[in-house]
Amino acid sequence: MSERRVLSAFFSYAHHDAETYPDLVKTYTETLERRINARLFGLDVRIWRDVDGVRLGAIWDERIQGAVKAAHVLIVLLSPRWIDSDYCQKEYALFRQVEPRSGDKGYVACILIRDFLSSKPNISTRTKQKSTPA
Repeated sequence: MSERRVLSAFFSYAHHDAETYPDLVKTYTETLERRINARLFGLDVRIWRDVDGVRLGAIWDERIQGAVKAAHVLIVLLSPRWIDSDYCQKEYALFRQVEPRSGDKGYVACILIRDFLSSKPNISTRTKQKSTPA
């Protein structure tokens, strides 16, 4: 039997969203990983997410940078909080920086958790600027 190829994904989300909806991140990552693995033969998808609150401490650089650099796919739980998060922006920038150097093309997959451009009148200027196509 041949060995399954591992595809690593990094799940990027705003911790505020996870605090507001406690099971959101865990449910998305576990369900997504299980469904993808059930449908793909010869491929083992592993989704990394911050389960220990790493962003809150000084070890952010080490653990999160390593996981982002190892990822073939960046999965973004897109929300106004994600766009406003400096940590999330660092994750995205690092993935885009590392992506061309890896032999494989890296991919960014976004999961929109709410339509925030049309339904949120008090959205921050930063969010509006980053979300509006040029």
